Amino acid sequence: MVPVVLDLSTSADIDIRLARKSRRRRLLEKCLRLCRQAYEQGTVLSNCDLAEILNVGSTHISRLLVEYERKTGEVVPRRATIHDVGTALTHKRIICHKRYVNGKPSDQIARETYHSIGAVDRYLGQYDRVRHCQLHGMSQIETAHTLGCSLFIVNEYLEIDRELEAKDA
Repeated sequence: MVPVVLDLSTSADIDIRLARKSRRRRLLEKCLRLCRQAYEQGTVLSNCDLAEILNVGSTHISRLLVEYERKTGEVVPRRATIHDVGTALTHKRIICHKRYVNGKPSDQIARETYHSIGAVDRYLGQYDRVRHCQLHGMSQIETAHTLGCSLFIVNEYLEIDRELEAKDA
């Protein structure tokens, strides 16, 4: 546990309420701010942390932030994405998209996704290895065994590859 100072209510919160933005939009803005503030102080919040702080369900928080990440292509710096835990939207997809669709270098991707350059390069390398195995006719199980990773990870990268191929078409 790392102590952090978070702004639970700001003038921006009042402005968005006066602008009659939806409760969902107000909650999203607050979640984004809290996650960024915690990250700037050297830690990350989990969905459960946010749920406890904001007195809403963690599933609601998860859905809200996953939808935001999918829509914007931006990684929210929270435990699920930074530590790659859970089954929510993986930052691997965003990292691969930024490289193979937008042509961004690793250092820029690292800054934009709150990752180290080493972590970005690891994800891109794993994507390349999975893709290479598939192009050489290996099954998903053979690929997982050869690369020493789970079948779930292989399938995740293959899904990303299908999405990237569809964008090229």
